[in-house]
Amino acid sequence: MAIDVNEIYRKLFPKSSIENLYDFQKKTIERVLNGNNTLAIMPTGGGKSLIYWTSGLALKGISIIISPLIALIDEQSCRA
Repeated sequence: MAIDVNEIYRKLFPKSSIENLYDFQKKTIERVLNGNNTLAIMPTGGGKSLIYWTSGLALKGISIIISPLIALIDEQSCRA
């Protein structure tokens, strides 16, 4: 059964434009929704949050996100 990420995104975020999702985000969300273990390594500001939100809401369960953001903030604040 094919998963229509565009349709899921429209239902979850009706006030947003589908153009907000990039192809790599759609592919990552599709992998997650198909039950595949998925590792997405992306730069800061690369669009990870939409992947987390869309996947987690569509699965209607608990999502565990491991993100080094706190470490990054600490590292950057020590250099300032």
